Amino acid sequence: MESFNLSLENLQKEYLKKQFLKNLYIYYLNKGYYNIIYTHLNIIFSGLFLIFYTIFLYNCVKWNEIAYIKTPTNLNDIVDLSNFFSFNFSISIFFITFVVILIFRVVNLINDISLFISIKEFYNDELEIEDNELGIIKWNTVINKFKDKYNDDDITIYYINNKITSIDNYFISLIDKNIIKTKNISKLFEWNIKYCFINSLYSKNKLDTKFIHKTDDFYKEIEKKILSVIVVNFLFMPFIINYMMLYNIFNYGEKLYTNPAYLFNRSWTRLAKWKFRNYNELDHEFNERLVKSDRICNEYSNLFNNKILETISSFLLFILSSIFVTFILFSVINEKLLINLYVIENKQMFWFMGIIGSFIAILRTTVNKNIDCYPNEKMKELKQNINSIPDTWLEVKNSEFFKYNKNKLIIIGYDFFYTINAPFDLFYLYLDRNRIFDFLNNITTNSAEYGHINKYSLFDNNFIINDDKKKSDSLETFRNNNT
Repeated sequence: MESFNLSLENLQKEYLKKQFLKNLYIYYLNKGYYNIIYTHLNIIFSGLFLIFYTIFLYNCVKWNEIAYIKTPTNLNDIVDLSNFFSFNFSISIFFITFVVILIFRVVNLINDISLFISIKEFYNDELEIEDNELGIIKWNTVINKFKDKYNDDDITIYYINNKITSIDNYFISLIDKNIIKTKNISKLFEWNIKYCFINSLYSKNKLDTKFIHKTDDFYKEIEKKILSVIVVNFLFMPFIINYMMLYNIFNYGEKLYTNPAYLFNRSWTRLAKWKFRNYNELDHEFNERLVKSDRICNEYSNLFNNKILETISSFLLFILSSIFVTFILFSVINEKLLINLYVIENKQMFWFMGIIGSFIAILRTTVNKNIDCYPNEKMKELKQNINSIPDTWLEVKNSEFFKYNKNKLIIIGYDFFYTINAPFDLFYLYLDRNRIFDFLNNITTNSAEYGHINKYSLFDNNFIINDDKKKSDSLETFRNNNT
């Protein structure tokens, strides 16, 4: 195959490289070449829409007139498109910033088009796996075909998964060993940690010798890198905040309207996801465990609902449901009543049905479904799925669980606050940078078989079961996923 040029003579240089293996997994995760391209296009066009729609809402909509409309009004009366390009300083900066971001997105798209076409050819021609098969085969199947093709003992599911998750493994260690202490992790703070501390360990897809030998040049370069990222965080924070506000409004606003209970369901925080993820565990494997745990988490938290609140909620649910059903009966008798029947001044029956329906959906989340079990039994069931949770959680009620598993609405609020706080958090890590890098250096071991590697992610013949709980849990999960 000329386009990829993976002859047996140069395989040792090409197919076991970390970046190639990551691209191979990204291709599998996205289920094919065109899905990768469409994902990029979706992000680009969503960004374009967000930019122009925001400018439209800010410049063109006459907000001061909307609140005082009393009679039927045309949309043209409250929208003035001639003001669309009336940019003030803040709008101009907002527009330029997001255009630059979109340009980078387009550049990434162009790069991925050329990069993943070779990965596509490798899957289709070398492994004889078509894109439409990726949705129905396991990752292990891909690795087995990989190994059979080249008859190489170095191709093992452990070796490949470890290379793919090498950066994540270091992140897991930082959280598991409480080297980075925080109550929550935002997406921006997560990126800051990876970019400043973990990606800095690597040079040309392998651990940098300057990091391994702890040279002064390495620490000086890192110091400059972290400080520059802190400055960039501060400079772009106003635009990041604006983007998050608009994204959350447009993304979750529709969910709140169509499914109000969605934001009141429970979910794991981003910190919990890193705390309970195991070494060498791929994204799709961990996500499967999280999805399976959602039902158990909701059932466990419902066991501790306030009984007085449940009683009041049940009563309100009965009252509102009765009114809602009555309104439905009215609309069946005469559908014109939806807009012609005013329940109170200026508020039609249709408006009330929307409000009442939302409250009914929210109240249902506060009413226990009479689960017949004890908390420790439900926690044991959860531990079978998320094996890294502490044994202390098996107690009758442990508040630690509720620190890591919260309502989605609360998680959104936390993410917003901790995003604003990200540059300050990064500054504190900057002050503690030597201790962090010393820890990363100390957990890096030189394996004769795998080279320099995070010792907690190393599963070899010298592995001691009780050496480290997270490592033992990780080996258990790895065996379950790959046997």
